[in-house]
Amino acid sequence: MTICRYCFKKGMTIDEYENFANNIKLTAKAIRTTLNYNNGMYFETKDIFNCDINIDIKGFIINELKNLDIEFIEDYKMYRVVS
Repeated sequence: MTICRYCFKKGMTIDEYENFANNIKLTAKAIRTTLNYNNGMYFETKDIFNCDINIDIKGFIINELKNLDIEFIEDYKMYRVVS
């Protein structure tokens, strides 16, 4: 599901959609700043998401993290910093 479709189903306005999409990007950037390159080692994704989060929103954040050089394997259960 895309962010646009998610927001449409939730009945959000265009401003709410833009705010939501921006918050997803900012959240991913904040998570990325805490992660360091560790010689290509994989870590559990649950270390990134330490609170119970909506599965759709978690997917949006993971997609943004992919754009920020984070690689996921094993159905998004493990991650590593690429560079």
